[in-house]
Amino acid sequence: MAGKEGKRLKVVWESTDVIYHVLVLLAFYGLSIEDVSQEMRRREGISGIDEKAARGNK
Repeated sequence: MAGKEGKRLKVVWESTDVIYHVLVLLAFYGLSIEDVSQEMRRREGISGIDEKAARGNK
């Protein structure tokens, strides 16, 4: 919703909330932002559709 309003500060606030909750979730499962970063590197250059199809029913 913040993006639709076009107010940069609200985008920052909402992004901060999302990032905080992602970090809490990662910590709960003993993961780190580096785990996410590795997956981002693995997906580089692959379309979202192709990447999702390759996952199958994992």
